[in-house]
Amino acid sequence: MAPGQASASAVAGGLLHPLTPKNRIIWSGLEGFEATLRLVEASKAALSNAGDEAAARRLHSAQGTILRPALTPQHVLDYQAAAAKLPEWLEWLEGCVWQCRANNPGHGLLLRNSIVLSMPDYLRGLWLSLQQTHGNTTVLKWEQCTFPISQAIKDNNNDAAAAAYDVIVLASGAVICSFPARKHLPIDLVTGRT
Repeated sequence: MAPGQASASAVAGGLLHPLTPKNRIIWSGLEGFEATLRLVEASKAALSNAGDEAAARRLHSAQGTILRPALTPQHVLDYQAAAAKLPEWLEWLEGCVWQCRANNPGHGLLLRNSIVLSMPDYLRGLWLSLQQTHGNTTVLKWEQCTFPISQAIKDNNNDAAAAAYDVIVLASGAVICSFPARKHLPIDLVTGRT
């Protein structure tokens, strides 16, 4: 899918930085950011070890690629104040500097040290890392489905089929709330907090 063509939750999983939507450091955000960077490196190494240099290269963007445009006069004030408080993480951009980065006129924040992950490559790399560390055993099993997965759910919506798995993880973002088969499954939703 091309950038800008998916819902926000489809993209948000790949935006890596320790900030809240209000441009503050989130609780344990710095520790989480550092831990995630270690996972990114493990994923990248596993992709390289598996010979997939293309995936290793596209795993993440260069640092400082996330921009937050200031769309209202209040955004301008809030973003400028945030950049003054957290200069190691935020930089106020305007004029030609903003236009060169965003390819649009305007102004806003650059999230320094942020990166954008390719989530399919990142998750595949983590899976490969597990396999490389623990061996390619039947204990570890990866199945990737794309929406709609109604037949997979129907096939697994009985005790005999479900017994083949200890845990099933559905990673889908906010769209899971509209997933028709959800009401028939024992799913515990985990939601984010800011």
